[in-house]
Amino acid sequence: MTRRYSLTLLRALFIVPAILFSFGAAFAEPADEVPTDMLTPPRLAVAEGNVSLWRPGATDWEQAQINAVLAEGDSLYTGDDATVEVQIGPRDFVRMQAGNILTLKAHRAALMHFRLGSGNTSFDLRGDRAGQLLRIDTADANIVAAEQGYYRVSTREGETRLIVRRGGRAVLTLSDGSHHKVDADEEIVVNGNGIDTHAAPPPDVWDRWNDARSDYYAAAESNRYVPADVYGVADLDGHGRWREDDSYGWIWVPAVAAGWAPYSTGDWYDDPVYGWTWVDVAPWGWATSHYGRWVFVGSRWAWAPGPRTVRFVYAPALVAFFNFSGGISWVALGWGEPLLPWWGRPGFRGSFWWGGWGGPRETANRDRHRNRYVGNGLITVRDKEFGRHRVRGSSFPTPLGGELRPVRGDHPIHRAPNRAFEPRTSAPPPRLERRVEPRPSRTPESPQRRSVEPESRVPVPRPQVIVPTPSRAVPRNPEPDVQSRARSRVEDRMEDPRPAPAARSPVRTPVVPGPAPVVLPPRSIEPPRQPPAIRRPQLEAPRERQPDARAQPRWHVITPSAPTPRPAATPETDRRRDREPSRRTFRPRSPDERD
Repeated sequence: MTRRYSLTLLRALFIVPAILFSFGAAFAEPADEVPTDMLTPPRLAVAEGNVSLWRPGATDWEQAQINAVLAEGDSLYTGDDATVEVQIGPRDFVRMQAGNILTLKAHRAALMHFRLGSGNTSFDLRGDRAGQLLRIDTADANIVAAEQGYYRVSTREGETRLIVRRGGRAVLTLSDGSHHKVDADEEIVVNGNGIDTHAAPPPDVWDRWNDARSDYYAAAESNRYVPADVYGVADLDGHGRWREDDSYGWIWVPAVAAGWAPYSTGDWYDDPVYGWTWVDVAPWGWATSHYGRWVFVGSRWAWAPGPRTVRFVYAPALVAFFNFSGGISWVALGWGEPLLPWWGRPGFRGSFWWGGWGGPRETANRDRHRNRYVGNGLITVRDKEFGRHRVRGSSFPTPLGGELRPVRGDHPIHRAPNRAFEPRTSAPPPRLERRVEPRPSRTPESPQRRSVEPESRVPVPRPQVIVPTPSRAVPRNPEPDVQSRARSRVEDRMEDPRPAPAARSPVRTPVVPGPAPVVLPPRSIEPPRQPPAIRRPQLEAPRERQPDARAQPRWHVITPSAPTPRPAATPETDRRRDREPSRRTFRPRSPDERD
């Protein structure tokens, strides 16, 4: 009996310390598991021309900013001569032409759900679907796709066309509940005359341009140094150079002006899932803002993705925050430094988290961040400006080190009024806003990541089209009424829209070049090839009827192999093509000018 008691006591002496150690480790440093509700949000990769963004809770449409994070309920509108590209997976993209609205209805592990307005939209899915369904709603039908492929949806008044290519397959559901399968290399047309399925037409300029864009991303030079599951890697090409460092491995040195620092030029957006999220204004700013670490080598900043790991995990920003009376500061995390999340569930928020980081892990001095003391690394703004105005470097004196209080867990700045990034440009016509939603098809949905505000609480304002006064009289044909049919039901948040404020004519100002970039040493590797021009291609006319000339695309595409021959155009088309959309700017309005 005594021996048995001694053995039991001996086991307890070993088990109890192990349990206590595991609890201590859990509080000191969380496990590497990734919460199931942490998905990489869609990224606005291209906003060429006049592109507007609306978020639930906003009072007006705002100019969309590249690298913007899209959340459930967000809508994008493409004005005249505009093109949008949204990255929804490592190799999956949505591309939309002018005069259309794209709304993200749901983003779950098992479902990516969009609603479309009127126009051409392509869904180029080349990545592993991993069980995620793609659902597309139009005014006439629901479309569900579960496999890789190319899906082009063209909509206009009373008609929806779906073309499937590259091995894709889809199911189209009508409002009466009937289902229709669409296989690869087929086209289905739904209109008032019924349903017609036939062989898909040959790829046109728009299809070839989509292929060229996706091919460029797949062949990007930077893919050699960064895992494929990181968005925006191809945008590093041409904006800096890769070189190998003895301490950090492969690092990427951006071509930036002297005095620049990470997280110094951009916007803080309050995401409904991740809280405060950094939106960098640099075209290459997505990957460097949400993955890896920043290091200061010699006299330059460099981005270090770190050793390859099983999976890189998205973070809204890889910074450390500091709070003080009247202001807030932040600094990019350095090599091996942990992130203290300000979002997520209790127990995760405020604990050490590495987010797929494969490099060394330092926890001894968690509040001493080496980047605070080099290269203007510490950015400081007034607390009243945080999340409300664009960050352009430090705009407030940084106090002495003893006054800076590290932020651990809950962020000191609570939710700001929902806003986008620049003053209003132009919004969609009212007829594009009110749309009927067909009877939903049965698609599996995983539980919501985090509850968001019901859309019915904040109605969408009735959009106001802003048309600049022409310098000379040019005959204009009225735009085709693409959404004039009476609808019996609209989305909850589309009902009872607020009256639109008085329209203002936007003032276009010439682009002012920024500071000269730092001259970098010659590259040790061959230069990357240039991506296909981000221009909306000249589409071929539909086979059944010739649409109005105003509805035709007004500029062509340049493919990597050779320029596409420009078709003959009318004088009206030539005049519009001469205007280069990529050089358009919109004068920001001061707070006093706001409605």
